[in-house]
Amino acid sequence: MSETPMKWHQMSADVVCDQLHTDAATGLSRRTARAQLKKDGYNTLFDSKKPSARVSWLPILCDPSILLMLFCAALALVFSKIAVGITFFIVLLACVGISFRTVRLRFETEARIAKYRIPTARVVREGALLSISARRVVRGDILLLRAGDIVPCDCRLLSCDALRVLTLMPNGEGKPVYAEFPKNAQTVYPYASPVVAPEQENMLYGGSEILSGEARAIAVSVGTYTFIGSMRLFSVPAERTGKRNASDALRALSPYLRLWGIATLLSLLPLTVLAVLTAPSSADLIDLFLPLSVLVGCASPAFILFLMRAVSMRATVDSMRGRENRAILKSARAQSALFSMNELFAIGHSALTDGVPHFARALVGRGELVPEDSAQLALQPLCEAFFLSKMAEEGLSTTLRARGDDDTAFLSELLAASGFDLPALRVRLLKSVASDREGEREVQVQMRERAFGLRFSSDLRTFDRCVVYEDGGKACAITPQMRERVHAFASECKRRASQMLCVVRVLQDGTPVFLGAVELGEQAQAVLLSVWEELSQSDVRTTFFLTGEVGRERAYAAACRLPEPYLVKSDATVRLTPELLHTYRVFIGFSKDEIAALGTLLRAAGGHVGVFGDVASRALERMADLTVACDPTEYHRRATEEATLEAQPDDGMENSARCSQAVRRRADVLVCRAGKLGGGLFAVLQALSHSRAVQLRTYMLLAFLVSTQLSRFLFATLAACLGIGFSVGSAGLYAGGWSTVVAALWILWMPMPQNRLRRRVEFSDRRTLLSLFDRATLIPAAVSIVGTSLYAAILIWCGAISASAASAYLTVSLLLLQSLLLYRTAPVWHACKGILQVALPLMLIWLPVLVCIPLAIFLPTMHAATGLGAWSAWTLAALPLLPALYFGAKIFVRTAK
Repeated sequence: MSETPMKWHQMSADVVCDQLHTDAATGLSRRTARAQLKKDGYNTLFDSKKPSARVSWLPILCDPSILLMLFCAALALVFSKIAVGITFFIVLLACVGISFRTVRLRFETEARIAKYRIPTARVVREGALLSISARRVVRGDILLLRAGDIVPCDCRLLSCDALRVLTLMPNGEGKPVYAEFPKNAQTVYPYASPVVAPEQENMLYGGSEILSGEARAIAVSVGTYTFIGSMRLFSVPAERTGKRNASDALRALSPYLRLWGIATLLSLLPLTVLAVLTAPSSADLIDLFLPLSVLVGCASPAFILFLMRAVSMRATVDSMRGRENRAILKSARAQSALFSMNELFAIGHSALTDGVPHFARALVGRGELVPEDSAQLALQPLCEAFFLSKMAEEGLSTTLRARGDDDTAFLSELLAASGFDLPALRVRLLKSVASDREGEREVQVQMRERAFGLRFSSDLRTFDRCVVYEDGGKACAITPQMRERVHAFASECKRRASQMLCVVRVLQDGTPVFLGAVELGEQAQAVLLSVWEELSQSDVRTTFFLTGEVGRERAYAAACRLPEPYLVKSDATVRLTPELLHTYRVFIGFSKDEIAALGTLLRAAGGHVGVFGDVASRALERMADLTVACDPTEYHRRATEEATLEAQPDDGMENSARCSQAVRRRADVLVCRAGKLGGGLFAVLQALSHSRAVQLRTYMLLAFLVSTQLSRFLFATLAACLGIGFSVGSAGLYAGGWSTVVAALWILWMPMPQNRLRRRVEFSDRRTLLSLFDRATLIPAAVSIVGTSLYAAILIWCGAISASAASAYLTVSLLLLQSLLLYRTAPVWHACKGILQVALPLMLIWLPVLVCIPLAIFLPTMHAATGLGAWSAWTLAALPLLPALYFGAKIFVRTAK
């Protein structure tokens, strides 16, 4: 059946199922779903539109600096400047190589981030509940939706309960907006009904968010045939609010960079005139033009912005590499919001623990058992009861989910501890049906050999009605000592802030038999307090908010060893104020609206607030500068082949109670659940380090470009005034373009010391940009430039060296100065100890010189370009002059401060 426009809202639910050949109870078969997917293709509703590779390369290939160097390379070869032309080509290839690598990384990163933006969907196939990617939903699939889910395609409602949705639709200008609508599955519209698509009560449309209630629906249109896909006016946005699409933080520097480019051109005009007037008669115009072109190209705003974007891309790639990186910078504004954050609100348990219930211990028979007591037969009745409940609830097959995947982790641990034969249970089981009544879970089980009921309760009401308990397959009377032991077990669970589940089997004659009680607890981070201290050292004040029951949350805070004293909501503290944050770090019992009001006050005072953990609140999302969601994201790191996924009932990563589909989609940063040594708050610290590294690398790059460009201008001006060096042009050529490329590569890939990552670097105002013109860098550079230029002029006037040798001396001096400024800018050497702190910079400074001198002696072309082959004792002896002047002036400036 081809997908043609049909009036699904005018059909009853039974007619829709007949039209799509679907059973409303069991859904499609897996074979039918695979055939339908092969026929219709993937559901592309949530796929981001990938930029064309041709469009992406054009800004790089048309960059003024790239075109200028390409023109200079061709011009040098035309005028037989072979060495100069080859050098231009080397610099050009390096720039283009960096460009291609950056664009390739951007494509790979966008493809990986797209997986985290595509939601998952719960579908019923062959009577089993599966969680799959929204791209693999097909027409006829039965979908189960609940609050926080994103509708994967256009659906006809089969049943619903108090359902309200936020539907994506175009406004008058064709831009995406959201509108809230109630839904009712029982509504059937007559023929030629005037009700428009988004307002049809019995339909759900792709991209909508479920605000409240639950629903069972059948997919009727997917991909481009959906309500949104057929319009092709806009794609489903990854972030709903406008602030999530804020511009790149680097764009704030564009006006200053354009001003820098204009200032460069204006300063080169008088410099060119001066070079022409002072050049010797033997100098060619090409010898003046080439070095000036290098200076212009290195000061190109487009070139500098490109390098800064490469730095930004490096952080995004780093955040997605390796298993130790558990934070995903998902939105474009995540980096800028991270490094500006100074208040972090950690809400709920996901920031403190792994967020997953684990099997801690069990009370069965006459004693207690822990997971370390492996292969305990006494645990098998409890293991059987929990799996029967899970099968009744979701149609769970014999394939278990991996350890740590949401609420099934304790089942895997219970299975390992009991040695239970799960496949045998599947063979014996005929039917299991679950229901909830008065806060208890009831499961009616039909086995091949018998029928019975199971009751699960988080308190002891069910246990108090029991008179016998099961011990080794035998029914024993419950004594007062036994009751006291069970009540003590429950009290200990409450004290440890864990969850207790009491399990009772109800026989056919109605007799309740106590099977046992299980303690489930989340594992707290072992490095929680150390991470909290590191965030404090990074100028990020972390505040913990526990919004649940006061008694349980107080016990939970104590179990996680959160810093005391705690502030518990009472009549005396009815309102949160910023002043309370200086006294308390843990707040218990306050609502999310109250937390959002506190964050609004902090933002009004100039603070930057990030929200981490349970951010499923519109008030919190509107208040926060940054939203960080906790989510088990291992699914997105696995293969996504059709055969692999169909073999796994847990296909896709199910959204958890603390990170719904909508929250995951709108979050700026996604972090894995907190483990013992990683994830959670530790992942936030990692994400902060990545963004701080972007700031530090950008500042280093700008500081190097500013200092080296000013030093080149001063060198060229002095050389022109003294009539030496500038006419040959090798100074700007060899110590200009290629040193910038090498420095950019080094700054991009060098490791960042942690002590520097804790410092806040902002580009928010002009004072920060003025700090780039640091006298501790520029004064030593100017002193060393003037000293070496005067020394070269004196040697020429005395006849000690020729003009070509002096020009080569200035080239090498400028090369050394670039290395010294790079050493001054980059902080990596400060991590070295002892002799290495001096030896490594000296090796960096002298290595190019030691390579260039032998080449100039044996290669005539190298000598013709550099003049290094005809050096005298005076030039060789004067090589240490510039480093000596630089370090001497640096010590003087430091002492003056």
